Amino acid sequence: MTGTISYGEELKRLRDFLAIFLVAAMVFGAYDLMDTRLNIWEGIQNELFHLGLTLLLSALVAVIGYGILMRMGSLSAERDEAHAERKTNEERFRQLVETSSDRVWEVDKTGTYTYVSPRIRNLLGYEPEEIIGKTPFDLMPPGESEKIAGIFEGIVTAQKPFAELENINLHKDGRRVVLETSGVPFFDDKHTILGYRGIDRDITGRKRAEEALRASSERVQLLLNSTAEAIYGMNMQGLCTLCNAAFLKTMGYDRPEQILGRNIHDLIHHIHTGGTPNELNDCRIYKALLRGEEMHADDEVFWRSDRTSIPVEYWSYPMRKDGIIVGAVVTFFDITERKAAKEQLQKAVLRWQSTFDATLDAICLIDTDQRIVQCNRTMMEMVGAKNPDEIMGRHCWEVVHGTTEPIPGCPVVRMWNTLTRETLELQVGDRWFFITADPVLDEARTLVGAVHIVRDITKRKVAEEQLHTLLREKEILLREIHHRVRNIIQLAVSMMNIEVRRESDKRVREAILGTQIRLMAIASTFNRLYYSENVSRVNLQQVVRSIVDSLLSAYQTGDRTIQTDIHIDITELGVDLALPLALITSELVSNSLRHAFPEGRSGMVTITGSEEGKERFIMTVRDNGSGLPEGINPAEPDTTGLTLVRFLLQQIDGTLSYTSSGEGTSFTITVSRDAESNKSGVSEV
Repeated sequence: MTGTISYGEELKRLRDFLAIFLVAAMVFGAYDLMDTRLNIWEGIQNELFHLGLTLLLSALVAVIGYGILMRMGSLSAERDEAHAERKTNEERFRQLVETSSDRVWEVDKTGTYTYVSPRIRNLLGYEPEEIIGKTPFDLMPPGESEKIAGIFEGIVTAQKPFAELENINLHKDGRRVVLETSGVPFFDDKHTILGYRGIDRDITGRKRAEEALRASSERVQLLLNSTAEAIYGMNMQGLCTLCNAAFLKTMGYDRPEQILGRNIHDLIHHIHTGGTPNELNDCRIYKALLRGEEMHADDEVFWRSDRTSIPVEYWSYPMRKDGIIVGAVVTFFDITERKAAKEQLQKAVLRWQSTFDATLDAICLIDTDQRIVQCNRTMMEMVGAKNPDEIMGRHCWEVVHGTTEPIPGCPVVRMWNTLTRETLELQVGDRWFFITADPVLDEARTLVGAVHIVRDITKRKVAEEQLHTLLREKEILLREIHHRVRNIIQLAVSMMNIEVRRESDKRVREAILGTQIRLMAIASTFNRLYYSENVSRVNLQQVVRSIVDSLLSAYQTGDRTIQTDIHIDITELGVDLALPLALITSELVSNSLRHAFPEGRSGMVTITGSEEGKERFIMTVRDNGSGLPEGINPAEPDTTGLTLVRFLLQQIDGTLSYTSSGEGTSFTITVSRDAESNKSGVSEV
């Protein structure tokens, strides 16, 4: 290295040269002088020669000395310049280390700090002097120190550089600081590792930001996964950037990795509904993306992972960042079930409309303003309309009644107040109509309309009138028949009274008397029918009471008293069932009066009847007499009365059960309302 020499340095060097020259000349002159004194005469001849040689040698020595001085000066200047440059570089490095946001450190091969830059104050709150002699692991929380020590041990063993090693340190105030550490090994002249030098960078803020971003991403993904719609996003290149759980489930994928980064159009939207290719340039989603427009469609299909297609309804929305379109988000539903339901609904609507038009009733639907919104073909025919437009939007009373306001008693007006079905029979000329109005309510039971039905009941009214006439005529005829039958029975009873008075045989007299009683029971039934408003049904309680009263008059003699208790809770019965029951009751009560109370005993006869549901009813005839005589078995009757009872039970498909003891006899009659499905019989209980 060559230094620059100033003018003062040149004068100094010239002075030094002259001094060297004079010293050399004096040395050589002294030598010559001594030599001259020894041989004065011989030296005179050569004095001049010696003087010249002396000057020459002095000059040579001066030149050599000057050269040596010049070299020494140059070396000193280079040394001074190198020292100044090193000081400058050291100052620059010191300023760089102390002003850097990163901490610079040096550790020996044991991991002990030998140098720490002042930046340690900002990072961990320590002074450099507090850190020297410690290891990085002394500044880490438990668990972290063991983990990082294991990693660093492997690095030192391999003697390799390392970079971006994340580790947690404890600040002097106790809070946690995340550092990113990088370092390189340094060696001695024999390539023996001496330690590591490196830097620490505080990435706590970045880690917090990353954690916040991760948490935000998780929240967004959780939100996406919580939606019922399938959602995916794509960038401007058509690559999938996001998808939610509903997308994976709908499209038959297991993991987002199967979708992310792939061309979404080629994956799910590459074929039309009819099977023709859906080119990217023709794709409505892609074209809307390029134009930055929103779009909606419900007539396309997406293709699942198993290569089956599903009909979808989708919406596409562009994504913008700083006003620039960066991609799109697409949401969609699988509408397979909806399309099937729609098709079924359309078929149902067609069937309903066909049924609606095929019904013979005139039907119209009206809104809350009582205006017609739909009607069937019968309604149009009834009012003489050629097409629905002549009726739609008009008030129902205008169309149905031809009035400018509702008619008196209008069922639609009443229904609007009661929110229940209202009806009206209306005669117009010689025709009759049955009009109904039914409310249409929503889930909140708010009236949203009504169904108005008009039925032509003229034929029914005529038929009802004819039926009423026939019934009146039949009633008159039946009453006349009942009257004549009753008179005939009375005549027969009277004739039998004459025969009884003439007959001397007791058995014959009793047989005639029994026949009279049976005829009187029949007459009592017809008598009740004659005076009843309904000639086909009779009150069994009243008939039985009349028969028992007649029997008491016939059999109660002397001082004995036979009391009766009759309680029958059975609704009115038809003649075909009431007459056999009346005759059976007459026979059983007659037997009790004749045989249960011998030798003038008094007693009680109880008759009860009740219904058991809607399927059968039960009657009981019970006395507190002496019981059935020996040899009498109602199951195998050998008397006229019990034989008649069995015959009558067969007619009404009934059963008879009995009990008998010294405390009395009880007969129970069970009759089914469905007489054809039961068999008669007699059993002992």
